[in-house]
Amino acid sequence: PDGFKATVRFSCDLGKIDRRTRFGNLFCRGADFHDGYCVMVRYDGFLLVDILGVDPQYYMHPTKLESNLEYLLELYVTKTSVRVFIDGKETGSFCHEGTLDYAKKSAPLTIGSMGGYAFFGSLP
Repeated sequence: PDGFKATVRFSCDLGKIDRRTRFGNLFCRGADFHDGYCVMVRYDGFLLVDILGVDPQYYMHPTKLESNLEYLLELYVTKTSVRVFIDGKETGSFCHEGTLDYAKKSAPLTIGSMGGYAFFGSLP
């Protein structure tokens, strides 16, 4: 595929994210973050964008989200770049190389907690 757009409205209780795992899963396509793409919230309010098959595979987005505030995240992934919008404002982007190929992935999109990456908050 040429890419995808992901949109999610959420709030996260950053204080409840396990300091050992450091992240709460917001959404993930594939069996886990080694099998597709994921967006996770880190305990300090940064976002992790992890996309298998491209270089760089992951990007730590320094958003500094605040605990228990509602946000609208829009993520645009194309053949060459990723653009991140929060509440309608572009807050970051990065270029990548590689191939996006998720057609063979059998695992569905998971929203919220996955594996050891518990999400604490709201996904209205």
